[in-house]
Amino acid sequence: MLKINNLSKTFKLNTKQKKQLSKDYVYAINNINLALSGNQIVAMIGSNGAGKSTLMRLLTGTLLPSNGEILIDGINIFEDLNQARALIGLVSDNTQLYHRLTVRENLTFFAKLYNMKNSQIKSRIDQLSQTMKFNDFLDKRLSDCSTGMKQKANIARALIHQPKLLILDEPTSGLDLMSAQTALKIIEQQKNENCLVIFSTHHLHEVEMLADHIIAIEQGHCVFSGNQQDFISHHQGDTLYQAALNCAQQVIL
Repeated sequence: MLKINNLSKTFKLNTKQKKQLSKDYVYAINNINLALSGNQIVAMIGSNGAGKSTLMRLLTGTLLPSNGEILIDGINIFEDLNQARALIGLVSDNTQLYHRLTVRENLTFFAKLYNMKNSQIKSRIDQLSQTMKFNDFLDKRLSDCSTGMKQKANIARALIHQPKLLILDEPTSGLDLMSAQTALKIIEQQKNENCLVIFSTHHLHEVEMLADHIIAIEQGHCVFSGNQQDFISHHQGDTLYQAALNCAQQVIL
């Protein structure tokens, strides 16, 4: 469903950095190769600055690679971005809704961007509001919604067109305990919708709860791709926390 082939992204250094590091550019992502199928939840973990956000931006086509390709259902997202984006849903701090509109109006607006028909839009909003339990604030202005409500609405926006790939960048950041739990349950439900879910997080209990597969990124490299038990064994930890700590301390030569 998702294939990443020889993916790299470099950034040029300024004059001061060039002198300090004795090179003209740095790798944010360095030769990553992955193949992931649908109907699973993939957790992306790694230290701050490891390259997770860069990889997510590449996956959504908002950043162009220096080398390599990303294929979603055989579609190269860098060659046919519009067609690929119809298959992708994204939740991040940069994906904002309109505060003067109601939740329903926001969802309708974004659905129309995907050329959905009015009958499809109404049916999909009804389905999402029941599944995600936000009927009670569907016609409330976003400015009057709580942080948890807004995050529910934001996830619903990403799901409105039934994407095959759902990408979430730290989806529970800033949420209280109950709101975070609700968001995680919504994410878990997507596995049954023929959807590949990729989420980044620093909260390892979320990984333990949800992840069928773990991708570990450190210093721009993919240092692990596999299931939780293999990750713990590979990084010689008694727990996921200890394995993740050992992974973060690994030096890429």
